Amino acid sequence: MADGTDLMSNAFALCRALSAADVARRAGLPLKRSGGREWACCPLHREKTASLCFYPDGRWYCFGCHAHGDAVDLYAALYGKSKLEAATALAEDRALPRYQPQKRYERPPFLDGVDDSGYTWDQLCAIKHRAQESMEDEKPDSAAFWHALQVRSVAEDRINQMMQREE
Repeated sequence: MADGTDLMSNAFALCRALSAADVARRAGLPLKRSGGREWACCPLHREKTASLCFYPDGRWYCFGCHAHGDAVDLYAALYGKSKLEAATALAEDRALPRYQPQKRYERPPFLDGVDDSGYTWDQLCAIKHRAQESMEDEKPDSAAFWHALQVRSVAEDRINQMMQREE
């Protein structure tokens, strides 16, 4: 990479290989393995029971506050950065500072609404995660796998639509 412009343009591409669990570990969050996943107490809403789940595909999801995403999203949430700032910092492989809680997580208004089909955010997230678990239990060439993939995709689309309505 020749200059900062190249780094910025490639920052997100460079971060695709990073797992959110690695970002969490480097930030000092204690993780515990259970059932092929890693878990931690979510620092975004200061809980006492672990509800922050790190998946083998490198993504994360909090069952308490419903925050989710990839390594860049986690870095941005922990340190109060934009996604571009987070991606740039991770791409430059800076030493991650230890996480210091800044403020209590405030539940966005769209989490309390319903989508066009009458599903709440929590219902859609539960559907998405049940479908993901079904996919992990099935062989990729089975009809059950493809059905679960379709259900997960529909739930993700509806979740994204709810988020976009609030932007």
